[in-house]
Amino acid sequence: MENRGSTAKDGTEARDTALLVYRDVQADLNERIATKNGEKVHLQPIEFELLVLFLRNRNTTLSRERLLTEAWGYPYYGGTRTVDTHVSKIRKTLGLNIVSVSKVGYRLED
Repeated sequence: MENRGSTAKDGTEARDTALLVYRDVQADLNERIATKNGEKVHLQPIEFELLVLFLRNRNTTLSRERLLTEAWGYPYYGGTRTVDTHVSKIRKTLGLNIVSVSKVGYRLED
């Protein structure tokens, strides 16, 4: 993860921008904006949360239950297959190598 701070023209400290960077994809945690090759991409709020989880946990298998619990912010008691739809959109939109781990969940691979 990259953290970038800046100083405003008047010398005061500007708000820090927290960026997660992976190849040509960036997630701005303060603005909640995802970009690919510098172009803003539209993700639903839950998809942005899932993207952040993948970027923070590269090469780690994340269970569907963990993805749902952490993305929603509380235990999710619905069907875990809902994450499949969101992961599919993230793959398509950002072209990330998010692999399925049979009967477990997903992993963003370098």
